[in-house]
Amino acid sequence: METLHQKRQCAQCHKNNNFLIVLNKCHFEICYHHFEEMGIENRFKCPVCKDHDVSLNDCLTANKNYITVKVKNMHDKLNELDKRLSKYSQTRNDTEGFVYQYHTGLFEQLDKRRLHVKSEINKQIDTFYEEIKESYKLKLEKHVRFIRTNINSIEPNQKELFMNKLKQASGRPIKDQFFLIDSLMNQIEENELKIEKIDQSLNDPSEFIFVPKSDNSVRINIQNIFGRLKLKEKKILNSLDKLELKKKFLDTINQL
Repeated sequence: METLHQKRQCAQCHKNNNFLIVLNKCHFEICYHHFEEMGIENRFKCPVCKDHDVSLNDCLTANKNYITVKVKNMHDKLNELDKRLSKYSQTRNDTEGFVYQYHTGLFEQLDKRRLHVKSEINKQIDTFYEEIKESYKLKLEKHVRFIRTNINSIEPNQKELFMNKLKQASGRPIKDQFFLIDSLMNQIEENELKIEKIDQSLNDPSEFIFVPKSDNSVRINIQNIFGRLKLKEKKILNSLDKLELKKKFLDTINQL
């Protein structure tokens, strides 16, 4: 039995393609990208017969074409998901190391400060350096757990797995194929959301910043000399700020 995802020959360019659109009236099949290029207007001249018009709406509402478009969209999303997942492949074996490489900036600041102060306070500075570094690692544990959990919840080889499911379901009724595609698309969107959350977590690498003490510190307390971890300052608008901004906005509108 011929299925939608098998390669067939395009009646326009005569090349084999997985995604072909059936033209109404003549029922010739052309590549999806040909149809996409011609589908700017609601009606266009048949690129094969050239003696009749093709209705965009009629083509898209045909069951076979509707399935083809949905499968093509899913195929494109799977390709994009594969690309985004590839950069996280190493995290399955070394999530901790992967996360740490996004936090090297703060560790580098700690190293630089350690070398600067060590000439004056050797033993004390080494001891405190290790303590504060371990403290920061503990604070990063939630990032490690978050990324490990999300990455491990996504099955590898999603594209191959999903396309095999489509092949197995190709002989089933159209209604069953619709249901399967919608189900797979929901899984893809769930995985996209997980990747988006991982991206957001890594793009804002830490809620802490390192604040070193000045060189004028006296040798009394190592914490006062070396520095400490501090939460990044984030401006939060209070109710009065929000009312003031709203008032300014309304004033601006009234002046127009």
